[in-house]
Amino acid sequence: MTKMPTQFKYQKQIWGLAGVLGILVFTYLGLVGNTVYNTLGRQQGEKEISKITSDLSEMEFSYLNLKAKINPELARSLGFVDADNVTVAKGTANGVTAYINKDNI
Repeated sequence: MTKMPTQFKYQKQIWGLAGVLGILVFTYLGLVGNTVYNTLGRQQGEKEISKITSDLSEMEFSYLNLKAKINPELARSLGFVDADNVTVAKGTANGVTAYINKDNI
């Protein structure tokens, strides 16, 4: 019995090529989608960084304003007193500094 020739001699090769082409298209779409997702994430990160930087600038400004208001009169009103009879002794071992009250010597 003789085989009848088929119309599509390269049918397996065409289906194989179509399969490889399909895999490449899905891979390409996945990579483009991943790129878009990462770009959106980066933009959101940049917005958050901008907001945090703005908040930090406001906090630094308020800190500097509060720091400028500190003076000896404010310190005394809060209960701080001036240190009298204080001698500073600095040792050579590990850069140790000691504050000694002269009355306790």
